[in-house]
Order: sequence, then structure tokens, then C-alpha cells
Amino acid sequence: MDDQVRWRIGLLGTFRIERDGEVVAVLYNRKRDRLLAYLAVAPGRPHLREDLSRRLWPNEARSEGLQRLSSLLYTLGAYFQEVGIDDDLVVRTYHTLQLNPRVCTDVQDFERLAQTDALGGATAIAEERLRRLGEVYGAGLLPLMRDAAFEPERLRLAMLHRQAVARIDTTIAHGFSAVSGMEPSASPEIPLEAANGLPFLSPFTEADRRRQQIMDLGRLIEDAMGGIWGAERAEWIHRLNARYPEICDALEWAITNDERDLAARLAGGLWPYWLDHPTLDDGRQYLERILAMGRPSDAEPYALAVHGSGVLSLRSGDLILARTRLHAAQALWQRLGHQTYYARAINSLGEVARRSGRPAEALPHFAQALEILRALPAPDLVCRVLNNAAAAETALGHHAEAQRCLEERLALGTQLGNQVVVARARADLANVLIATDQLALARTHAEAALSSFEEMGDDAGQASCLRSLGYILHRQARFDDCDALYQRSIDRARAAGDMAELSESLFYRASVRHDQGHVEEAIDLCRRAQDLFTAVGDAIGVAKVKRALEHLGVASPPDGAPSPVAEVPADAGAM
Repeated sequence: MDDQVRWRIGLLGTFRIERDGEVVAVLYNRKRDRLLAYLAVAPGRPHLREDLSRRLWPNEARSEGLQRLSSLLYTLGAYFQEVGIDDDLVVRTYHTLQLNPRVCTDVQDFERLAQTDALGGATAIAEERLRRLGEVYGAGLLPLMRDAAFEPERLRLAMLHRQAVARIDTTIAHGFSAVSGMEPSASPEIPLEAANGLPFLSPFTEADRRRQQIMDLGRLIEDAMGGIWGAERAEWIHRLNARYPEICDALEWAITNDERDLAARLAGGLWPYWLDHPTLDDGRQYLERILAMGRPSDAEPYALAVHGSGVLSLRSGDLILARTRLHAAQALWQRLGHQTYYARAINSLGEVARRSGRPAEALPHFAQALEILRALPAPDLVCRVLNNAAAAETALGHHAEAQRCLEERLALGTQLGNQVVVARARADLANVLIATDQLALARTHAEAALSSFEEMGDDAGQASCLRSLGYILHRQARFDDCDALYQRSIDRARAAGDMAELSESLFYRASVRHDQGHVEEAIDLCRRAQDLFTAVGDAIGVAKVKRALEHLGVASPPDGAPSPVAEVPADAGAM
């Protein structure tokens, strides 16, 4: 740390970092901000990493909490680099973290000011001290952080402020008495519990309270981001559904009041919720409005918002905008040094290529993303990229390569104990096995996956498995039984509101209805599937329906039932 530069952390009122008296960063209530606050509130002592991880992730196992803390420190360091702050602001050892002793805080300045003896008779000086004391103390210690760990220090400073004000008031009163000849009145005792009612202790405006509410929502969304991709996804979706009107209201307020950091933080963290939700269009509109506001001071929420816009555009079939936004996100994550999201952006660009009908172009993206994620390691994300790589290999007719990807994914999911990953790997593996005529093994995987999806209440997953089982019966010329399963698949896809699944199910049923002699109905089903494939931007789906319609337009029947190997796997996509 440069000895010529004076670094100072502001904890009273606005949480901020200053360099030579100039504010270079404003912090809020993210986990990285809370980590720095824990260190700055007690700047003279080291903090055990284990204690800090337990405060930040009280429900996590010790090893998981420590791993998350290491990742958070990396994020904090990348943020420091982005805004031009020395990385050694925090001193790190294997077991402890501590604020660099050469960094001062405004709490230290406040304590010196509050403990200075009152100057008897110097009324003008006392009045200036009173003004200065109120200016430094502001809204008190970290008013946007309601963490219980800060309460003892918050109360200590409130009492110190109250006592200093009482002493200065006495000095001013005696000075007035000397001039007027009137006896000074005794200052009333103010109980500590009433302190927060004083104007100089609680100068919160309605906007401040609104920001505090949004910070609380931001913490909920930040926690949700950690679990929404895994086995707890349904629980997090349920929790966010319950708060969604409140979240929308908060976004509207932040956008209307040009609170760029708050708006980007909320929406940037919320896009995984919007991804597979009926409110996806809401998400796209909010993100576009926020990006139109201009870049906020904090680069990471902005990068999340750009990334989220790209992912939601991809899911909506807007491949041109998706490519533009994801390239921008890739560059931002590379600059921030955030390897996980850098790999995510690369994977999503691969999905843009695959869904544009260029699976060969997609494979290098998936290979690069896998290399980064395996090195981190990030096995849950590796599973998702393996799924996308399998889809690209399948589209190219490389069934053996696709099978290897899905078998690795199944093994990883089993190792992680992730029922969702295991079920989806089995469902997709069944489709590849069908393509290589391993029907008995395919049926075993599809039935096991269907049972898991029924247990989890996953309608889209059930639709995929029912379609695969129907296709096996189709290959065996059991048309009526096959048609019944295809219809059940359509019903489950509709219940899920999943257009990609519904388009596949309609297309499959078109084939069996043709084989049953219902040509006009088959043509209608194909056209409906084509419309849906177009709507979700699935170029592969559009092409295969076009070929089927060409077959249906002539006297000869189509060349057998459609092959499942070209379909989009159940959870393939951006991330």
C-alpha cells in the first residue's frame, strides 16, 4: 500500500471508501460489502476466516462456507481493481483477515471529535463543534445494514454522540447565560432507548427507508442466486413468487429515481428467476430500461444486468440481441477477472450458435467453458455445459460423443447428490440411446427419470420422458399406446408453460397421427410445432418440421417417425 496515499473507510451514514479525501467507491449491503464492514468496524484486530464465513453463511457447512469466503474475497479484490483501490486494503493470512492498519475510518475521527473536552465559554467554537459532530455522525453506523453483529457498536457510538452533544449544549448554555444574565436550564436526561428518536440521530428520509427496503430485497435475491440453479430451485422460485409484486415495485422506484446501482443489483440478480418463468418478458423489459439508464458506479451489477439481458434474449429466441449482449458480458467478466461468469458467457454464446443451426461452431465454446469450470472447480456448472455439448454433438450425429458427455454428467450429478441433474441426465441419455438402437437401456433411463420428475413435480421433465417412451413404442408400431403417451407429453408441456417442450411433443404426435392415417391432423400439428419452434428461435426444430411437411405434402408417407436425437435437451440453455 502506497504510504503517500491516505485511505479512509466511511462507516457513518454512507458506506464508502475514500482516497485522499475523495470518495472512490460507495458500498451498499452486498455480501462483499458486509465482509468489508465486519473488518472495518473492528479495524485493530484480525478476524478468523471461519467466524466470518459463519456470519455470512450461517446455514452452510464449514468447508462450503470457507470456500464461499475465498470466492467472495476474489470478487472483492476484482472490485477493488475495477475502481482503482489497492488490493492490500485487506491483509490476508491462511486463517485470518484484517483491515490494513494504515487504513483509517471515520469512526476513529468521530471518537476523537466526541471525546474532546468542551471549551468553557467559547460559544462559537462549541457551536462549530456541534455542527461538525452532527455532520460526521450523520445517520449513525451503517444505517443500511441491520445485521445484529453491528448493534453493540451502533449503540456505543449513539451513546457517545448523545453524551458529547449534552456536554456541548451545556457549554453553549453557559455562554448564553454569561451574556444574558439568565441561569442556564438543565439539559434533560435522554434515555438511550429514546436516542434513535432524536433528529440528529435519525435523519432518515423516506428515500432512505425505501433504499433500506430495497437492500433487504437485494440480500434475498443474492441468497437466491446461490441456490436457484440447484436442487432447491423450486423452493426459491416459490419464495420469490411471494415477493414478486414487492420486487416489481422496488424496481420501478429505483428506475424512476435514477438509482442505477440499486436497479442493476436487483435485476442483475433476478434474471435466473425470470429465465424459466411466465414473467420472462417482464425481466427483459426491466433489464432494457435499466441498461438504458447508463452504467452504474459498481461494475459487477452492471455486468450481471448485461449478462441477464443476453440470456433472457436467447431464451426468447432473439438471437441477434443475445449474441451482442453476451459478447459484451464476456468482455466485462474478463476485465473483472470473474472466471465463473466469464465461462457462463462463453457457454451461452455456444448456445446462440447451436440454436442458430451451427452446432459445429458451438462446440469450441463449450470446450473452452468446460476447461475453465473444471479448473475452478465448479461441478454443477460443468454438468450444464456437458448437457449443451451433448446437444451439439447429437445435432451433428456424433452419438458416441454425446453419450460420453451425458454419462459424465450423470456421474457428476450422482456424486453431487443432485436429483435434478441425475433425472435430466437420464432423460437426455435415453434419447441418445434410442438413436443408437439401445431401446431397452433407453427405456430404463427414461422410466427412472420420469419417476424422479413426478416426485419433484417437474412437468417439463415429465413431458420429455413421456415423449421418449412414446417414441420407443412408435418404433415397435404400437401406435395407439404411443399416441396416448405423446398426448400426455403435450399436456405436461402445456402445464409447464414450456414452449420448447410443447413444440417437440406436437411434432412427435404429428408423426404417429400420420401413421394412423390422420394426414390432415398431422399437417396441422406440424404447423403448430413450426410456429413454436420459430417463436423460441430453434433453427434445428424449424428445419426438421419443414422436412416433415415436405414429406406430408406428397403421396408417400414420411420416412418413419421423427428421431429424438435432434431435440433440445430438457435443461439445455444459457446460464
